[in-house]
Amino acid sequence: MARFPRTTFTAVIVHIATGSNLGTRIDHLERADTELSRLGRVLRVSPTYETAAVGMAPGTPDFLNRVVEVELDSAWAANPEGTMRAILPCLLCLLIAACGKPLDSRSSAPSGSTIGQVAQNDLTDCDPDNLIFPNSPADGESRDGLSCQILLPSPLNPDEQISFQVIEPPTVVGGERYPIVLDGHGFGGSRQTSADGAGVDGVSVALGDIHAAGYGIVSIDQAGHGDSDGFIQVMDPDQEGRFLIAILDWMDANIDWAAQGPDDDAGTDNILLGAVGPSYGGGYQLLIHAVDPKKRIDAIVPRITWHDLRYSLDPNLAIKGTWASALFGV
Repeated sequence: MARFPRTTFTAVIVHIATGSNLGTRIDHLERADTELSRLGRVLRVSPTYETAAVGMAPGTPDFLNRVVEVELDSAWAANPEGTMRAILPCLLCLLIAACGKPLDSRSSAPSGSTIGQVAQNDLTDCDPDNLIFPNSPADGESRDGLSCQILLPSPLNPDEQISFQVIEPPTVVGGERYPIVLDGHGFGGSRQTSADGAGVDGVSVALGDIHAAGYGIVSIDQAGHGDSDGFIQVMDPDQEGRFLIAILDWMDANIDWAAQGPDDDAGTDNILLGAVGPSYGGGYQLLIHAVDPKKRIDAIVPRITWHDLRYSLDPNLAIKGTWASALFGV
């Protein structure tokens, strides 16, 4: 009797924690279940627990939390990096929705927004001086998305510059609005100039799926990296923090297609904003969340990033000499 080879597949099961403390919390958790089912079969959902917002500001609403058990489809199970790339846009959508903002990547300009305050210009392509960004086409017209480098004077020294790349959605339609995802590189890396890269573990995130979903991207050269000046201070609020706030302020003033919506945390409308990045590229997300007075960031997805940098470099008073030397001796 002939024997035929049999392909076997070992199930890969993941457990993903979800939580919400804003808006209609249970609805956000149920939407999370639906989104996660795109990765495979939802096997079980834990009971839902209410917990206090430990370590957060007084008056912060309590969280609803639960865990979703998902058996990954074979394609995702065989490709862990691809699975992460699929989860990132899903996470961003869910987190932004949890802040009371629409899930759709495109939206009409909301009433009372500051979109109309964006400076007008006649550019049809990238600014040769790298200071401003072309306005959207007229309502109903469209153009292919641009990718332009912007160079801003440093808020610490006007003779130095901050560099970042604005990558528009694949197609920009006049009158439509698009959320933005910030992108940060790992230590020693630099900004991405297109969304086509495959990503490098610990250095950069693959942006293709996020871009294809209709998001704009702002990819940043952190201080002392790429074309940004300044000494590397490892996410110092007084340097990197001020650089990042300057970028957000520039976005408010120059990107007229940026989607805006109600923000429960800020108490007003502001830009619809998420962030991704690995390692050092996760540290900037935590920094923005901590120092931005306008509370513009809605969703962060830091990967392999420290929770407390001091502990990560000196756990239980046992210093990690190689990493410490690399971060503080460069």
